[in-house]
Amino acid sequence: METPLPESSYLNFGTSKEAWTQVYLHHYDKVFHFLLRHTRPDQELALDMTSEAFLIMINKASQYVHKDAKSFRNWLFTIAINTLKLHYRKQNRFVYLENSAIDMIKGHEVPTSELEEIITDYEHNLLWQTLSGIIAKLPPEDKMLLDLKYFVEMSQEEIATAMNLNIGTVKSRLHRLQEKLRLRFPHLPEN
Repeated sequence: METPLPESSYLNFGTSKEAWTQVYLHHYDKVFHFLLRHTRPDQELALDMTSEAFLIMINKASQYVHKDAKSFRNWLFTIAINTLKLHYRKQNRFVYLENSAIDMIKGHEVPTSELEEIITDYEHNLLWQTLSGIIAKLPPEDKMLLDLKYFVEMSQEEIATAMNLNIGTVKSRLHRLQEKLRLRFPHLPEN
């Protein structure tokens, strides 16, 4: 569990270099990995877009009205989503995560004690590859919904705010997507 930032960091990030640094360091990895999942394999693009999102954030700091840490995260991810949408609108394409299996162990001797863990990881990666193949065929907004729900771990209300959708729309789309995936993978957990 991550340590929350002090409220003063969110209240002063637009005027205090120290607060800005704290906010940046606290949220950078999540924003970067979110954008990376949508730009794979182009890590440089994800880095550029992350920088752009934080630059927009600092330029629009005066427009932010602080309620709590979640409202800040929603605001920041809304900026990241809009940065991503703008990029793909310009490029007129959408790339999604395609995870490679377990290439890192090919050609290496693996101690027997680690074999069970590797097999479990491999099975997980195999399931993930199959899932990501199906997810790759979904419309961009559906991919983003799943990403925000399961990778960024946003609530449905937070997703609605970040994507500028009604909460009912988010709930029905997530339910429809979960049912679609459950038809292909009956052993998936409920949530």
